[in-house]
Amino acid sequence: MTALIAEDGIFNQEVLQLLLEVLNVESIVANNGKEALDIVKSAQKIDLIFMDINMPIMDGESATIEIRKYEKEFKLQRIPIIAASASVDEKYAAKLLSIGMDDVISKPIMSEELQSIVEKHSTQGGSYVYDAQKAAQTLRIPQELMEELLKKFVATLDNELTTMLRLAHEKDYVTLRQIAHRLKGSAGNLKITPMYESFVEIEQSAKLNENVDYDNLIAKISNVNKDLKKF
Repeated sequence: MTALIAEDGIFNQEVLQLLLEVLNVESIVANNGKEALDIVKSAQKIDLIFMDINMPIMDGESATIEIRKYEKEFKLQRIPIIAASASVDEKYAAKLLSIGMDDVISKPIMSEELQSIVEKHSTQGGSYVYDAQKAAQTLRIPQELMEELLKKFVATLDNELTTMLRLAHEKDYVTLRQIAHRLKGSAGNLKITPMYESFVEIEQSAKLNENVDYDNLIAKISNVNKDLKKF
């Protein structure tokens, strides 16, 4: 896995590179948003982007918008973009999601939060592996029961996601939030972490009536669900 670090601070670059190295993630550095955009256009394999917000020449928001335009124009796979900032409140985080970012991580970046972010977004492309044994042990229930609960949840989720997508397009954020809240609880109980976190994002954004990229969030959940069907 290779991460692109778009950051103009040399110290921050080095710290993030070291933290990623511990997680066995290779990294390359861009000193501003323009360099990050050029690297994406160079066709280097990038699996994840950490995007600083305030950078010279081209800031993180502008770079994200341009990267999404480029991906759409050439029908490329979407690269998860993580906003990195020292101060992001709930409203601003929702704005960042609405312009095409996928997540937000706070500075200074802590190793535990970074690991969670990397694990969450490394599921893109169908690589999620569910650990039923670990989930069963955490909940202190038999593994057979955990697997049965998982199968029931997976079997009904596609219809739920179709409904959520329709509600997002209709901007019925009240109902969308209610469904996301319910499914968040189920995913959390089953210890499906990346799915749980995506439902949290949908619930929070819908609560604020924010028109974020719900298509992408729901697609992420759908991809995880496809992998769970193989379990």
